Amino acid sequence: MSAFVRRPAVRSALLAATLGALVLGVTAPSQAAPAPRAAAVKSAAATSTVGGEISRTEMIQRVQYWIDKGVPYSQSRYYPDLQGRSYRTDCSGLVSMAWHLPISATTWSLPEYFAWGSCGARAGLANDHADPFPAEPPAAQSNMTHLTPVGDLDGDGKPDIIAVEKRTGDLYRYSGPDFGGGSREKLGFGWNGMSDIVGIGDVTGDKVADILAVDKDSGDLYRYSGPHYNGSTRTKIGTNWNTMTGITGVGDLDGDGVPDLLAIDPSDHKLYRYSGPGFAGGSRVRIGTNW
Repeated sequence: MSAFVRRPAVRSALLAATLGALVLGVTAPSQAAPAPRAAAVKSAAATSTVGGEISRTEMIQRVQYWIDKGVPYSQSRYYPDLQGRSYRTDCSGLVSMAWHLPISATTWSLPEYFAWGSCGARAGLANDHADPFPAEPPAAQSNMTHLTPVGDLDGDGKPDIIAVEKRTGDLYRYSGPDFGGGSREKLGFGWNGMSDIVGIGDVTGDKVADILAVDKDSGDLYRYSGPHYNGSTRTKIGTNWNTMTGITGVGDLDGDGVPDLLAIDPSDHKLYRYSGPGFAGGSRVRIGTNW
């Protein structure tokens, strides 16, 4: 029977107890002399690699190391594990340290490391009673999302793309024609808060492609001006866009020289055209049914 599990199988009771201990600054009592405990923890903590497979035993012992050190709770301070990698000393930082993640994840980014596996959730999985089932290999997943063509941003005459890194929410530009990692440039952060990102072409008249994005919480539609798409260029141009699907930039359809937008209303399965540059509801025209 394998002793290795993926990180979501960490014991619920353990996390609750250790999180409480860190918040209160309580040091858990040791059952052995300090030197043997430190040696045992160091040995177990050296078993895994950063971001790699980790056993339940090692997770427990990594957390115990912080408890023994009396690490206080803080959202701004960091403390190292036994290998010297520092983690933020709040709740998410503790989980990141226990799981031996490459970063101090946040409440919002921790789910990127959480998966039940291809066998699905089953009773006892979260509290270690599912060992009789064979371990499942992690499903292959892309590191990037919202791959969006945006035309030539770097002035080399070749079209580029932008994409959001799932783990961090950072926005990157990749230069064409190969879009290799060596060409990527970080443009911004916090883009995992968007549910849709659409290349729309130039709607501001500056000869550089702009993008539209929908805030997943509010449903508001924002325009970001190229080539950097930073927050200072963002303009709110609509609301309730989280009720639409299939949002797509299609160029100028109505002959006014400004790019337009297509979107599907899932309530009636109809396809609508929204005229730029404002893409307001008053400009929408139904152009199809049964979409």
